[in-house]
Amino acid sequence: MPVLEDRALMDALKAGKLANVYYLYGSEPAFIQTALKKISATVDTGSFDEFNRIAFDSEKLSADAVAEHCETLPMMAPQKLVLIRNLNAEKLAEASLSTILTTVSSLPETTVLVFCNTVFDPGDKKVSAKNKKLIDAVKKVGVVCRFDPKDEKTICRALCERAAKRYIRLDMDTAQSLIERCGTNYSTLLNEVDKLCAFVNEGEITKEDIVLCCPPSIEAGAFTLAKQLLLSQYTQAFCSLDKLFYLKEEPVRIVAALSMAFSDIYRAKAGMAARKSADQIAADFAYPKNRLFAVKNACRDANRFSLAQIHACVDALYRADRAIKSSKADNRLILEQMIGEIAAHMRAERNSWTK
Repeated sequence: MPVLEDRALMDALKAGKLANVYYLYGSEPAFIQTALKKISATVDTGSFDEFNRIAFDSEKLSADAVAEHCETLPMMAPQKLVLIRNLNAEKLAEASLSTILTTVSSLPETTVLVFCNTVFDPGDKKVSAKNKKLIDAVKKVGVVCRFDPKDEKTICRALCERAAKRYIRLDMDTAQSLIERCGTNYSTLLNEVDKLCAFVNEGEITKEDIVLCCPPSIEAGAFTLAKQLLLSQYTQAFCSLDKLFYLKEEPVRIVAALSMAFSDIYRAKAGMAARKSADQIAADFAYPKNRLFAVKNACRDANRFSLAQIHACVDALYRADRAIKSSKADNRLILEQMIGEIAAHMRAERNSWTK
């Protein structure tokens, strides 16, 4: 069977079409869990779940036990489900891997075997040899499905549907605001929607509710801090930095997120100089679908800053990153000094314009 996209997989499951073996993986664990629940609900194990639903932890996996459970007929039911979570085949001994591969290729019709990876991701292009053997074995007799990041419209639609199930209205524009504030991690967004639904209780979720209830992600906080630095809003920048430390964000992560924000702005600046649209810039720099909003935001703000300003900020970030990783100085002091360096450079550049 061919490798299926997640939507095709869900359509097949809704139609009641079950394969004998599945390999589910990717960077969207919430969607993987949804698919696993649908597979589990479709498998008919009767009323003897204790005997007909078997789960293995990859850390304590016995290939012989997997083979035995897969080969054993279900107890008083049409089917049985065998689940293996987060298996990295690279860690298996050759004998164990051989047993697993033989099991996959000779499954009885009554067994549905699922490899579900929500923590371990074997990757897409650089798959190790043993993991590739396992994936190829599943491809021959079952379904392999990789769950990649969704585009913004798909995520927004899913969030709106999540709220609608609780009879709360969430429009697409407000859902987009939630993504921009909280990031694109789907599991996090689902939790935030549930929290917002509990907060409003009935009616509609508004952008004001999001600001009131949802803490910004480090990426959103870093982008705000980057804009403040470029706009010479240093009092606000120190306040934003203070909030990030209050949220107990690691200094290295703060610098990394700031670097990403400035990279977005720099790429937008370069792309717009070449008369490229936001979609073209995102494609040229291989942005994932779920970060298109970052490119659009950067394009909106890029014209307000010169390349010299952006270069100065990137240079200060580089020095701060090195200092955090190599010195014993207080990390907060390093970041505050970085803001001071950027402020001094901005003032010097403005003075050069007025001469």
